[in-house]
Amino acid sequence: MSSSDDMERVLARRLRQLNDGGRLSVARETLEQLGSRFAPDVCALLLEELNAVDIGPLKSWLETLPETVNGVWLRTQLLTDQVALAQAWEHFFSFRVGRRPLDVLSWARALAASGAHEQAARQLRVALEPGAEYPLFARAEKLVRELARLPSSVRARQVFWCPCCKRCACVIR
Repeated sequence: MSSSDDMERVLARRLRQLNDGGRLSVARETLEQLGSRFAPDVCALLLEELNAVDIGPLKSWLETLPETVNGVWLRTQLLTDQVALAQAWEHFFSFRVGRRPLDVLSWARALAASGAHEQAARQLRVALEPGAEYPLFARAEKLVRELARLPSSVRARQVFWCPCCKRCACVIR
């Protein structure tokens, strides 16, 4: 077992023992200690524990997070306002972290929900580039159908059949 695994286990135990205010405080300390190094496993652990925090204090806390890749990633997972969420995803990717297709799909969903349909279609194309696996296509299908119905996207796209299953129209090009 690595020291990273030990730290995550200790952090998880510590967070579970605290009330909402304590969880938010420890999460902030953790983010500050991580600095500019993206730590997706630690962020996922923080997210799991922060999902139990009341929405009021959580919203205030999100507004004061450090502008680090880890702080911005947590915003992308916890924000509920779609415009702010789309901006958080754009900010997250400005850190030049790897663009996991599932994260890009989440960004596309936020853009579509905020009314930025053309931008959503562009990000959807990035997420569904050749080589994308079938589960991603399945997750994207609803968004593809939503964007395909919009008149603003008609000129800029064609819908193709999924290369994996040949049953669902789920690629916008």
